Order: sequence, then structure tokens, then C-alpha cells
Amino acid sequence: MAMNVLSRLLDEAAASQLNPSKSEVYSAGMSQVELEEVHKFTGFTLGCLPVRYLGAPLVARNLTVKDCAPLLKKVAIKINGWAAKTLSYTGRAQLVQVVLFHIQNYWAQHFLLPKAVIKLVNQMCVRFLWKGQNEKVKVARLSWEQICKPKKWRLGSQRSCQHV
Repeated sequence: MAMNVLSRLLDEAAASQLNPSKSEVYSAGMSQVELEEVHKFTGFTLGCLPVRYLGAPLVARNLTVKDCAPLLKKVAIKINGWAAKTLSYTGRAQLVQVVLFHIQNYWAQHFLLPKAVIKLVNQMCVRFLWKGQNEKVKVARLSWEQICKPKKWRLGSQRSCQHV
């Protein structure tokens, strides 16, 4: 039965000219010999779970910290790339607000992120903001809550805006 379904799918794939370099085959309960035959016939690579779409894992359960490893890796890569540059505090603050939070927000639009992941991303952002790299911070010059507020509500302007 499964081989008949697979055979029909492969016939349709051959008829519609699917691009083997952009396609993957996922399997369950098939022997290695059968998988190799499918690979030879279609040219599709053999994929592994979880399936990723635009970098985000497609899973039917709540995400774990392990599932979010690509998010953490992407944030770390951005920070490490910027750490080599001599950026001012203002430049680092701008990058944190614009780039790093948008990476996290993209994932948060699609998934309920575990608290531990949010905490790790925030920790990396704080470290980059204060030190210019992802290493432990000893003293903060400005509270993290102030950094996360919109620009018009930061520092001295907060009091004047509340009394208007």
C-alpha cells in the first residue's frame, strides 16, 4: 500500500518537473535500501526531522530550547560579527533594537518560545550592548527595561511625557 502511494507520488513528481536540488524526502518505517532507491529514482536528498521552513522548525508540539538552537546560533553569529567592529554604545543599542529583536520577534510570531530561550537571547543582547561582545557583564550603565522602551519614553523624557 505505502509503496503504491509512493509510486504515484513519484510519478506525479516526475511529470511536474520538481527541482531535486530544492526537494527533500522524509520517511518513516522505510528500510535503508528503499530510501536509497527513492533517492536514486528522484534525485531528492533524504531530509531529517524537524523540517525547517525559513529557518524555523515545523513541529506540532511546544518548542524546546534544543528546537530553538538555530535562533540562538543566529543571534550569536550576528553578535560575533559585530563584535569585531568598533561600534559605539549608540550603534550597539540600535543594532540590538532593530536587528536582534526582529530575529526573535520573527520566531515569536510563529511559535510560543520557551522562557529559557527568551532569557538567553536577552542575555546575549545585554552582554553585547554593554561589552560589545557576548561575555559576562559586571555593571550595567542603564537598566535593561529602559533600553527596551520606545525612544520617546527613555530617561528624562519619561517624566515629562507622563505629566502631559
